[in-house]
Amino acid sequence: MEQQTTLIDFLTIRFANYTDPKEVIKQALQLDPDVFRHEAGRFRYSNSLRFNQISVYYGGAKNMGICVQLTGEGCREYCMLKGDPLALVGILHRLKPSDAVTRIDIAKDDFDGNLNLTMISKMDKQSIRTKLEGQTEIRKSDGGHTIYFGARESEYEVRIYNKAIQMHVEGEWIRVEQVLRKKKADSFARYLTEQIDDRMTIEEQSAKLNKLASGLLLKHLAFIEPGKSNKSRAELLPWWKVFLDTDTPLKVPKAVKIPSIAKKEEWIRKSISQLLCALTMVLGTDWLIEILMCGLQNNAKRNSQYFELAAMYQAIGKDPALKMDAEAEENLMNALTESVARYFITKLEGGEAVA
Repeated sequence: MEQQTTLIDFLTIRFANYTDPKEVIKQALQLDPDVFRHEAGRFRYSNSLRFNQISVYYGGAKNMGICVQLTGEGCREYCMLKGDPLALVGILHRLKPSDAVTRIDIAKDDFDGNLNLTMISKMDKQSIRTKLEGQTEIRKSDGGHTIYFGARESEYEVRIYNKAIQMHVEGEWIRVEQVLRKKKADSFARYLTEQIDDRMTIEEQSAKLNKLASGLLLKHLAFIEPGKSNKSRAELLPWWKVFLDTDTPLKVPKAVKIPSIAKKEEWIRKSISQLLCALTMVLGTDWLIEILMCGLQNNAKRNSQYFELAAMYQAIGKDPALKMDAEAEENLMNALTESVARYFITKLEGGEAVA
């Protein structure tokens, strides 16, 4: 076995914009739907398609989308099917802004005897630097035990256990597993795709994943030399520093969520379209034009909650809806005055408004 491998060991993603589970399998997973078999659902989904430990859940409420879950074994299977040890990062690259990674586990293995579970389980608070709560030791029936840092079901948790005992193999194999859920999972997954791309070699991608995993772990948990009143200045214990191969914590920026244009458009259409129509009939089209102009002016203010909304969409490859053909332009010109139409067009193209 190779020393200190780092890998994605569990992955759950909610795909928001799919209604057909086979399309998720074909497009997001890039697998053949025919190899999946129908099974009962879970997590409030009524049905699922499953291939070994890769599950696609569907049939939930409208806002639930479709859920894909790969267990640890499923992650290994997927990478073998794709012939790429980092194929799971490819799934993350295919995420849309409205999708969400709800859980991702990052496993970092030690095959060289750097980590000693018995010693770690006996360490006192003076030797541990962490903001996580809920350290526990749970003994297993197979003779091993797992040490937990962080409350179970929280957004971030660390597990340290003897993987060799779990897998019934000989030799040294201690696994440190970071479990990220909800917002922390999605933020880290998005950050991962910014740092790793397919232009890098497999070796470069693996090294980058290892570095990111170590930095993230160090941010949340450090075993330190005791004695310092200020723990932030304490040196890492040598064996922990060797295992991590870094002394720089990783700060993951929060993922930027793009507001849903579709939901806002649907709300306007269902909730206030009749009111807009009635007011326009009473007050005239000049009033409607004035409202649109007022919206443009207010949106230009930095305290507007919709400031730079169009720019955010363009940054992720969404073109403005007002890129119009000749017929649409004529219709717009008929609906609005010529000067207002020019204002819309020049504003979206980045020019100055024409009075």
